Amino acid sequence: MVLEDDAQPVDDFRTQLEAALTAAPCDIVSLYLGTNYPRLWQRAIQRATTQADQTDSPWLVSEHLLHAVGYCIRTTLVPDLLEALPEMPIDDAITTWARDQEHRITYTWPSLIDHEDADTLISKRPTRNAPRKAHRTGTRTQWAGPTTELEYC
Repeated sequence: MVLEDDAQPVDDFRTQLEAALTAAPCDIVSLYLGTNYPRLWQRAIQRATTQADQTDSPWLVSEHLLHAVGYCIRTTLVPDLLEALPEMPIDDAITTWARDQEHRITYTWPSLIDHEDADTLISKRPTRNAPRKAHRTGTRTQWAGPTTELEYC
């Protein structure tokens, strides 16, 4: 599990994380799905989260890791990932590696962490003018359930 220093876990995070990872349909699990960024993905995210709500799906499945605020990767995959990491931002690097290795990425729905909406410490990043927050955070009594596709449109 990797959590950035500005990740804000939900209450009872450890119990929720254990239950979610036990039921996860993919080997890579994102714990956060954010608003406003990446901008071009927001329509697809809105469509997928609406469908997930209608079907009570705890999982959104994609070929892309859209944020690196918090994610988990099955430990057996980590050596291969580290060996293959290209020189790019970590979310893009994991996406590239996962697609090359035919791994899918699943997002918890709702997110198990939020993002502290403060200024970035990375000086090369463009200034953000919209909040970086999760679409929804929360917990579940059951993480086993259907999946919903999150596809770029």
